[in-house]
This record gives sequence, structure tokens and C-alpha cells, in this order.
Amino acid sequence: MIFFYILMAAFIGLITLGWRGSILGLVIGIVYAVVEINAKKITKLEEEVRTLKKELADK
Repeated sequence: MIFFYILMAAFIGLITLGWRGSILGLVIGIVYAVVEINAKKITKLEEEVRTLKKELADK
């Protein structure tokens, strides 16, 4: 899915701005993919913290 985001951004850049746009689209796609991966990791960590707080509250 992340690879799709990178290719989609590059393709849209290619259509709108030419080969320079495709390079810009690749960069934007890679940045978006990194942000998306980090957001998923943060969400997973937040869920783990919530479950640990519940376990501590139950004790």
C-alpha cells in the first residue's frame, strides 16, 4: 500500500509537471509513506499504553 502511495504521487507529478514533477512526486510520496508508518507505530503504542493503564488500574 505504501509503495502505491509513492507511485501514485510520482505519476500525478509526471502528468502535471513533467519529469521534474515525477521526481518531486517521488519525494512527496516517500515522505508521506514515512509519516504513515510512524503514525501507525504511534497508534499501536498508544493502544498498548491504554491496555497497560487498565491492567494497573485493575490491580
